[in-house]
Amino acid sequence: MPHPESQRLAFEPIREALAEQAASALCDPAVYEFIDEAHLDLASLQRQFRNRERNAPPEDSDVIWIDRLARLRDTQAIVGRVEATVRENRAEVAYLFGSAHWGQGLASESLAWLHDYLKNDHAVVTFWATVHPDNRRSIRLLERNSYTPTPPDRWPKLFSYDPGDLVFSRSA
Repeated sequence: MPHPESQRLAFEPIREALAEQAASALCDPAVYEFIDEAHLDLASLQRQFRNRERNAPPEDSDVIWIDRLARLRDTQAIVGRVEATVRENRAEVAYLFGSAHWGQGLASESLAWLHDYLKNDHAVVTFWATVHPDNRRSIRLLERNSYTPTPPDRWPKLFSYDPGDLVFSRSA
């Protein structure tokens, strides 16, 4: 069965076996400038992928994890990842792309694919994202994809919120 695709990208589940292919994009120190976790090396990425592959939310949980690698269809290079935590009819989305692939519209294309996938396959009607206030690149990405800043009194329970983050939302 082929992996889901957008115009330039194919999306596939994270698997430990793909960590080495993903390392050039996801171990890029620039990716972690505004993220509290330390810059990953290959061994750390392999552990992270192994844990993600093996650890799913409990079956009786109302949470679904979607975690996909983004691969260029023409060269087969893994350039980043998109993910979502789905609860009820809302999803909290996140993305990481290697700096060599910034400014090419790949993150926007990935978000568009993720929005469609979550809306069609998981009945998501609202998307949420948190971002460090100094991460102007990520803020612009969210704004280009119809996200708007959202005041705290409208926030649901957010899984990736860190104190001081900005919160954005958009409707499906």
